[in-house]
Amino acid sequence: MTPFYRGLAAHLARQAPVILLDPFASFGPLAQSTREAAFERRHRLDDRHYADALERLVQHIGARGVIGFCLGGNFVLELARRGSDCALLAVYPFPQGLPNVAPLAPPIDYLPQLETPVTILLGDTDASVGAENVEALAACVEGNPAVSLHIFRGVGHGFVTGLDSDEGPLRAAAEEALAIAERLLDPNQPAEPDFGPSA
Repeated sequence: MTPFYRGLAAHLARQAPVILLDPFASFGPLAQSTREAAFERRHRLDDRHYADALERLVQHIGARGVIGFCLGGNFVLELARRGSDCALLAVYPFPQGLPNVAPLAPPIDYLPQLETPVTILLGDTDASVGAENVEALAACVEGNPAVSLHIFRGVGHGFVTGLDSDEGPLRAAAEEALAIAERLLDPNQPAEPDFGPSA
């Protein structure tokens, strides 16, 4: 987990209690900081088992909200599919689903009928998700009031880390995403953000 996301969690903790979860923590640090090593570790995670444990934790602590980024966004969408009654925010999830030894249902299959409110944030140039999947997601949730979909123009995967960017559209998208997360946890507030480095 990068210093940025730790800083973001610390910022959000000023508004509500925060538990920072890393689904890969039990596997230890990457032996090498490479895409291949990250994917190898990712495929060791049992998605269904992790989703079950997350659901139990959310119920046990009476969570006010759950925010998930990337793969974490898919776990948030799974909580919505299961009817979790806290505020849910999925940031750059994979609507087409992800391969796994115990895969979760692809969100695009259940989001059209979803009844549990969830907010989804994606960039329209997200190469990791794929432009075609962003478009398919937009089409499948159209008309479903339970799904609040925000597609940010001109930004890709990981755009929330652009809070200190010199690129206007990237920074604006990141700031709007932060404001959405803050409102999700506490509709009354925002504090001044103070994050670690974005990379």
